Amino acid sequence: MTDAPFWAVAQIEFTHHVPDPVEGDDVLRKRLNLAMDRMTVEPPDLVFWRGGKAVYRCGIADVAAVGISEGTAGPVRGTPEYIEMVREKSSQAYQRWTVDEESRLRELFNGGAPVAQIASELGRQASAIRSRLAKLGLTESPPAEA
Repeated sequence: MTDAPFWAVAQIEFTHHVPDPVEGDDVLRKRLNLAMDRMTVEPPDLVFWRGGKAVYRCGIADVAAVGISEGTAGPVRGTPEYIEMVREKSSQAYQRWTVDEESRLRELFNGGAPVAQIASELGRQASAIRSRLAKLGLTESPPAEA
């Protein structure tokens, strides 16, 4: 019997939205969960490691808080197995946004639809909806109707 590697999950909260390390500049996050087995401080950065490789680096000044919890046996975020698992609930997860989807997002948001409803209709995760709203310069509170 072999020992499975131990992963902890680092929950990083940033002072502002940052590009997602898996999805790139197209997706912005204010919070990020990373599977890791070690965290080091290398001023001016925090470095998160998994299996002897640095998997994420961010500026200490950009971090509001870091929480560490015991990892799960599930797939590591960003792997094909993880993406397949997420797409079982959100069919459009990890797909590029189309112009039509962004238009529908704006329409639903400006109509006052809650994030959960928008996510369900567009087949995306609520975190993806919040990320895209931030990228489009929209706030989570739709404008009040006169």
